Amino acid sequence: MLTNKHVIVAMIVAPILAVIAYFATDAAVSETPQAAQAGQSYQLVAGGNCRYKSGICSMKNGDVKLDIIWQSNKDQAGQIVVQSNYPLQGAKMSIGTSQSEPVSLMPLDESNTRWQLMAEHKQDDSEPLKLVIGIDETLYFGEADTVFFDYQTSFGKDFRAEAIQ
Repeated sequence: MLTNKHVIVAMIVAPILAVIAYFATDAAVSETPQAAQAGQSYQLVAGGNCRYKSGICSMKNGDVKLDIIWQSNKDQAGQIVVQSNYPLQGAKMSIGTSQSEPVSLMPLDESNTRWQLMAEHKQDDSEPLKLVIGIDETLYFGEADTVFFDYQTSFGKDFRAEAIQ
């Protein structure tokens, strides 16, 4: 069987054609990334950690990355901290039903990369969190469930605070 020169040539050429077809299909079908334009709005995609009781929800769109962090107090109240890799012009958040009014977040530092919202009580797992931020005259919006709010550790210590600093 391997003495036939047609079979030998086919065994050499077929993998090469498969690799060429893979990259050609990717080049023909894939979208080219474009920079965000001022005045437009873009959706933030919630990361996988938003579905689990991790205390942190990551959202991103291209090179814009946000971490939404729930820091609870003993009395079930707490604060929501939004940490961005770009300075924000502003941020608003709504938690709960569609009738709930969005609330403005306050900056925590002068670089405008960390913003906070004080919460009176811990929200129910089924309540959606809606976030809108502004970066360089561009709006980014996203939505996630508040399942990640219920962060618990058996050590009695919040290790996320050390990782965030």
